[in-house]
Amino acid sequence: MPDVRHSITSNQVKMFKHLSNLQEIQDGHPSPVLLHFAPTNRCNRRCVHCCFSDRDRQLEIEYDLASEAVRAFGNLGVRALEFTGGGEPTLWPHLPAMAHELDKQGWALGMNTNALQVDGIDYSVFRWVRVALNVFDGDKQAIATFKRNVAHIRRHTKVTACYIVPQTLGIQNLADVVEYAYAEQIPTRIAPDCIQSKSAIRASIASIKEVVRGTELVFLSDFNVYLEDRPDDLCLMHAWKPFLYADGWVYDCPSLELAVENPNDMAEEFRVCHASDVRRFYSRPLQKREHSCSYCKYARQNNLLADVIMEVDDCEFA
Repeated sequence: MPDVRHSITSNQVKMFKHLSNLQEIQDGHPSPVLLHFAPTNRCNRRCVHCCFSDRDRQLEIEYDLASEAVRAFGNLGVRALEFTGGGEPTLWPHLPAMAHELDKQGWALGMNTNALQVDGIDYSVFRWVRVALNVFDGDKQAIATFKRNVAHIRRHTKVTACYIVPQTLGIQNLADVVEYAYAEQIPTRIAPDCIQSKSAIRASIASIKEVVRGTELVFLSDFNVYLEDRPDDLCLMHAWKPFLYADGWVYDCPSLELAVENPNDMAEEFRVCHASDVRRFYSRPLQKREHSCSYCKYARQNNLLADVIMEVDDCEFA
């Protein structure tokens, strides 16, 4: 039976399922497996924990530019795309058309959504949909809409869930989240709000553990709570799973804004290349990028990639 916790999160275990890509990176070539894509900054919620709260809410990428970038990544061998935010991806008017076209081309598709808007979307083309349970921090009418829409989505594809424990609210709604997840049998990962000091994150983790202790379907997200530093601030996520943002630029990853010193948006210093320049950039030798983020959600994956490219002698004596 597949391991649920590692199936619905980003983790280093999955990296070993892509040995040919790891070999490419070891040989000095970027070899992305997944493309994160946030097509719009528009949203129908104002979550208190939102890590993109300082974004331009009217910003969204043009369809032709997005298609050019996705096509370029496809030519590099990428065959998985995750729609995410930024804003709420279902509000991008071109999402149904792009998802349908990519499905025809054999791409594996996933989506993160607050599930408050489902009209016009064929959920059968998605491998999975991850719904945000932070709707439980809102009003009862939104919760009712959410539950109805999740039931609709589940008739067409696999649904998982996530819940970010807000700093301002703490764990006051976490029990309701756990109750819903078990009632509906939805695998759910719980994570602390990471835009705070590491000591505060650790305190939040301790509180979360008291609620989810002993549960299997609802669990603390391991990749959100790894608080160790990356060696030499080396960042290689652009070579593994880059992030195409609504402003038309490719960034190192979709979670750099979680470091407290970064703005609650995508900072220009993390730009890898423009969406129109993907083919040229990724045809060049692997670029080692250095970012001293105080918090890195992908630290363990970065560390594994750093080991992959590390030069050592006498490798036969493993």
